[in-house]
Amino acid sequence: MPIEIRPLENIGAEVTGVDLSAPVSEADKAGVYRAWLDYGVLLFRGIGVDAEAQVNLSKWFGSLIDNVDNHALKSLSVKDSKELIAVSSEGMPGGPSYFIDGKLTTGYLFWHQDLVYTPSICKGSLLRMIKKPEHGGQTGWIDTEKVYNALPDETKARIEKMQVRHRLRVDVNGVPFGLPKDIRFATQEEAPYAATAMPTLPDVVHPLVQVHPETGRKSLGISPLGLVEIVGLPKEESD
Repeated sequence: MPIEIRPLENIGAEVTGVDLSAPVSEADKAGVYRAWLDYGVLLFRGIGVDAEAQVNLSKWFGSLIDNVDNHALKSLSVKDSKELIAVSSEGMPGGPSYFIDGKLTTGYLFWHQDLVYTPSICKGSLLRMIKKPEHGGQTGWIDTEKVYNALPDETKARIEKMQVRHRLRVDVNGVPFGLPKDIRFATQEEAPYAATAMPTLPDVVHPLVQVHPETGRKSLGISPLGLVEIVGLPKEESD
């Protein structure tokens, strides 16, 4: 079955026909890669839940971070794997839960850009769903290129050379704005969790306007979970 790529309604494209149990031509891999550059997010159907398949597919897009030696969140490493980390809340969560609009929500990660709190922003991430949750489980995506393109020209000119300070936050404590209006931490009694050891990293600074190294297209470099400030502006103006 040939590989087919179908644009989705708001962001990204759906990819079908990928058979990772058989050799895939370099031309097909290159076609999928080009689609990723064009659409930003790819949704793969029917490739299963095998860890080795996830790693092999990830390599279509570039070299992988060695999570044992180089990944900032090496404490999340999957046992016996140098390429995979676990972000699942299966079993006891590794971080706090929240009540959002009165509903207990486990595994909640606020809007963020992966590894933006490190000196080198990662090229991309590939998530694998192992078990579909009975309720919730939504993963959302924002096209920050479209956000940038929607800005008025005077705003684009103003922010062109600005920089943003980012910080590793493992929960929403300290997030300056953008959270749901009704959100609070759940106590250990309400939702027990086993806290995962996380590193303390220095803040890093990246451009507010990111330029893609391959396409040259611009996007807005804001990661709300770890955002601290726009460098050099008073807090109110930065916010």
